[in-house]
Amino acid sequence: MNGDSFYVGFYWGPRKEDLDQVALRAESFLACIGKIDRLFSSFRVTAVDKRASPKAPKKASDLRSLLAKGVNRTDIGGKVIPDLGFTLSLWNEEDDGGFVSLRITGGGYSEWNTNICVMHLPARGL
Repeated sequence: MNGDSFYVGFYWGPRKEDLDQVALRAESFLACIGKIDRLFSSFRVTAVDKRASPKAPKKASDLRSLLAKGVNRTDIGGKVIPDLGFTLSLWNEEDDGGFVSLRITGGGYSEWNTNICVMHLPARGL
């Protein structure tokens, strides 16, 4: 391979969902992809310093708190913008060319944004 990158993206329109619903969908998705390949079985929460990245939880009750932190806020006052939904960014623990990043945004119901699940896959393939 020549180092090209690949991604898989799922996009859906406005769907107002609460934090619990989005957390349950994320839990189900992570459980399903974890069965496909070991690259998808263990993720970490995205952070500026990868060494400080905690392991990502797999249960909806724990994912809920991460998703709650991933809300958009106004520039002035920091007020939550609920119609933009909840976002979760993860990466796998592979360092030998099997890097995978995952971003999920769900529960958004603004006509100007979309709900997404995008996974950047390693260039070497699975």
